[in-house]
Amino acid sequence: MIGLVELYAVAVALQHWRGILAGRRVLLFVDNWPVIDVLIRGSSSVGTWRDLLQFMEDNQCEEPPFLWVARVPSKSNPADGPSRGDAAEIAGQGAKLCRPVCSVSGSVLPSFFRG
Repeated sequence: MIGLVELYAVAVALQHWRGILAGRRVLLFVDNWPVIDVLIRGSSSVGTWRDLLQFMEDNQCEEPPFLWVARVPSKSNPADGPSRGDAAEIAGQGAKLCRPVCSVSGSVLPSFFRG
């Protein structure tokens, strides 16, 4: 499941910034080996992953970016802590943690983060 979420994040980023990334060299840092593998091969034996790769290909602009995929170890990945519910490192760097409020009830929702 984690790999699919990470592949989805790549697809969303490339779609969202496609106008900015058109024709440019883009370095993707990924900390999941299966995601790196399918991004480099451009295919997967898993149907859902293949569908997401097809979405990425279908939604490229006229000038697709030149992608280079590199692995970033979890310890060097600034998103690793928050993805595991630990915001201590990013909070120490000035990130602001917000408490979500339910738009229906107006009640504060429980935090994903520990502490």
